[in-house]
Amino acid sequence: MFSSLTSAQAQALSAAQLNGLTKANFDALNVSYLSNAQISGLSAASLGYLTLGQTAELTTTEIAAFTASQLSSLPNADLAALTKAQAQALTASQISGMSVAAFDALALGNLLGAQFGGVTAAEMSSISTANFDKYVAPALAFVGAAGLTGVTLTQAQSLSAAQINGLTTAEVAGLSSVVAAYVKDYRGVFAQLALVETQGALTFAGAQSLLQAEAVGGMSAGKFAALQAVASELNAPGGVVASAEVQQLFDDVVLGNAANRSWTGGAATSVALGNLSASSTATQTNELIGKWFLGSDDPSIVGPGMVSGSTYKAATGSLFGASGVLSYTQVNQGDVGDCYFVAALAGLAQQDPSLVKNMITVNGNGTYTVDFWNGANQTSDYVTVDSSLAYMNGYRYASGSTLMFDNGGASGVLWSSVVEKAFVEFETQSGRADSYAAISGGWDNGLAALTGQTIQDYTPAGDTSTQLGALLSTMQNALSSGNVVLMNDSSANSALHLVGSHMYDVLAVNAAAGTVTLDNPWNGNGALNGSGMVFTDALSSLANAGSTFHVAVGAARTH
Repeated sequence: MFSSLTSAQAQALSAAQLNGLTKANFDALNVSYLSNAQISGLSAASLGYLTLGQTAELTTTEIAAFTASQLSSLPNADLAALTKAQAQALTASQISGMSVAAFDALALGNLLGAQFGGVTAAEMSSISTANFDKYVAPALAFVGAAGLTGVTLTQAQSLSAAQINGLTTAEVAGLSSVVAAYVKDYRGVFAQLALVETQGALTFAGAQSLLQAEAVGGMSAGKFAALQAVASELNAPGGVVASAEVQQLFDDVVLGNAANRSWTGGAATSVALGNLSASSTATQTNELIGKWFLGSDDPSIVGPGMVSGSTYKAATGSLFGASGVLSYTQVNQGDVGDCYFVAALAGLAQQDPSLVKNMITVNGNGTYTVDFWNGANQTSDYVTVDSSLAYMNGYRYASGSTLMFDNGGASGVLWSSVVEKAFVEFETQSGRADSYAAISGGWDNGLAALTGQTIQDYTPAGDTSTQLGALLSTMQNALSSGNVVLMNDSSANSALHLVGSHMYDVLAVNAAAGTVTLDNPWNGNGALNGSGMVFTDALSSLANAGSTFHVAVGAARTH
């Protein structure tokens, strides 16, 4: 019966008659025939009867005629299914008067920016973070005072740097105290960034200054989020320009690094540190800055066989010396078993001194940043160390040096000491303790960390003369190409000048004579030892002694 009513018949129905219909009869009614007055007179029960199809038949004028209470009575499915035109017909007063449940049912993507001016605090706080970020954030300028007070901290944290920095003073004043504090701290970081940038670039000094400024008083949610945003902008299209070194060191402080698990500071043992967070104290923040920008997290110098009572002191000497010429003799292994690393350093000084020089950056604040190759990530990996080195208590080496670990010997240069200290810090990222003792013992990993090359290992015991000749040729070609060749022995052999379980750098190969000239990286520090520091042996003899050769192949990385 009701499905066959004409327009005139439908419009003749009184409010009482319409609201007295059963659901079946109401569902059969063609609601598009009803007048605005009839629509506005529908009860909550009648509105609850509306089907999706009937709601779709409502005109924008009819939608605008609903009271907020009536809109709240519509089924949520109907509200969610409003067309864009129907949703955009809603007035600010209708939206502000709706129940939170009804508002949440609306498809926010259908609303115009100006309609968000009617959103209440309760409605605002009920919006999911995803919907806030997608629909409300772009329309914040339209949100009224009531809506602004309802913005939650989680919602604010979803805003982009541009959106937060673009908030007006009035908008910030309208936020709750918690959210306003977050915005203030966030914007403060970007204000500080603008002060320390140099022509749109963030230098080492600028990054250090920015982090130290934000460390005052410790972290907050706003500071931490803003620093993370700065990290994401470094070298991004249209973002902040920074060197690869500055970008990684900034990331290590702000985004975290495995080495952040502990802090040593030159002590005998380490204490827990942890990655930066919104709740980091000023002390923790400054220690993270110290670790990556100030080099103040000195490794422990306590370990088996090490000279007790040794202490860190400001190093004397210069990085590369007056001449600036590097030599393998400037590598003098000290009181830790890292021959695999210092032999590689000596080999580089002989074969590719420019690589050594280019991997060290003098930062101008008394620190050096050293660039290693991270094979796991296939990328450069930077660590910063200060210029303090460990000096022995009451002892000196034959070279005259009182430095506890690798040193420049009589030359007094510091580059090998600096790189060795940085290697200790580099290794902490792979789980080793922050201690010189932790780098005792290795294979060809030291050479790989320095050059980024593939290292081919040869153990020629039992090889024929033809095979030995081929190995001599391989090593000679590598040296001629500027690559490093190392050798390690398995046991002591005084006739061959081998000290046992030790690494040497290969200085030269004479394929015609079948000999190899080796350098013991003890150099000046071992001058009083019975074994020679530079000596030549037949490859066949070294092979019979169980020696292994490590040949770097391919092009070494550039800086």
